[in-house]
Amino acid sequence: MVFPYEQQAMNGEPMPESLDWLDQRMYVALRNLYGSAKSGTISRGTGSKEKAQMVSSYNRERENEEFNRKWVKHTVDLWKGIELAVNRYQKDRTLEAADNLVKAISGFNTPDFDLNWAKE
Repeated sequence: MVFPYEQQAMNGEPMPESLDWLDQRMYVALRNLYGSAKSGTISRGTGSKEKAQMVSSYNRERENEEFNRKWVKHTVDLWKGIELAVNRYQKDRTLEAADNLVKAISGFNTPDFDLNWAKE
């Protein structure tokens, strides 16, 4: 077993309501796979091979979701830093404020960096 809901899928039970979209797809695929194996439509070996392919695709999809989540967070943080730097520069047109604006636009003032300079 790989998934917490796999036994339910194997038994042909209704899909739990708490699953996200990706797990819903996997649940239905597992239920169909186990149903096909029980009915003799596919062999156990074929079922194992197909399940391995499904798990591999599932893991890739989860990795893509995580990458996209991080990318969106990075982009939002970048724009927040730019906004803070622009606001500071508009209030204080100094070389230091301009340098900080350039850093923000360049991406050097994301949460990985100290943004306290922009909040002053």
